[in-house]
Amino acid sequence: MRTAFFIVLLLAPLAGRAQELVHNYGEERAATTVLSFLKIGVGARAEGMAQAFTGVADDASALYWNPAGISNLSGNHVALHHLQWPADISYTWLGYTRELSPTLHLGLAYAQLATDEMAVTTEEHPDGDGRTFYFTDQLVQATAALRLTNQFSCGASLRYVREDIADVTMDGLMLDVGTRYQTGWRRS
Repeated sequence: MRTAFFIVLLLAPLAGRAQELVHNYGEERAATTVLSFLKIGVGARAEGMAQAFTGVADDASALYWNPAGISNLSGNHVALHHLQWPADISYTWLGYTRELSPTLHLGLAYAQLATDEMAVTTEEHPDGDGRTFYFTDQLVQATAALRLTNQFSCGASLRYVREDIADVTMDGLMLDVGTRYQTGWRRS
């Protein structure tokens, strides 16, 4: 009886290793995300401030940082930001704001992250299998902001987001709400 017990004890680790003989492709793809392009900051000034721009947000890029920020803009404003990265990846953000009255402001924004054509690679064909695909993230946004007092304003953005990779598409709606309170401290 003891001998059988020790034999089972010695062979148990080998039984677990039998599962490793069949490789499960794709297991190593941990920590992948969707719509991560929404984390790409907009504007040189905001990036220069290490993205600590939500409270400042005093130009058309407020559409990205804080929808309530457009309530302090007068007239119409346009902002265009374009980034070209290695591996033929480009990011473009376009924003437009319009003052309808001293208390009501509207804005529209569009963003796109896109790649050039890429080769399909697999575990069996790491250099490509002859097929190609594109990757695209897009955002369309409508914003409204109200200035309730000289110091306090609020705003909301409705965003439609979409991600296309090869023949897979994901999309959805998002709501972004922001407020802004100006204390008047250190303002001239």
